Amino acid sequence: MMPKAIVFDRDGTATIRTWYGALVVNEPAIACEKCHGTGTIEYDEPIPDYHNGGYLRCTEGECFECGGYGYVPAPEDEEE
Repeated sequence: MMPKAIVFDRDGTATIRTWYGALVVNEPAIACEKCHGTGTIEYDEPIPDYHNGGYLRCTEGECFECGGYGYVPAPEDEEE
């Protein structure tokens, strides 16, 4: 996995900065819709119980959409 960082400009816009060795790539970013920019979400974790059938436990973990960063790359505008 390449090192990433979220950089905020003075006007409040977010940029995802990714390092590929000596190459640095900047992408405009928006807050993740799943975790609302926090980087963590609550999900139901199945717990097996062979006597009573099991149950679901509410657990907090890393957001799978943004990888825990809280921001995702902004969608590119399509020009026709």
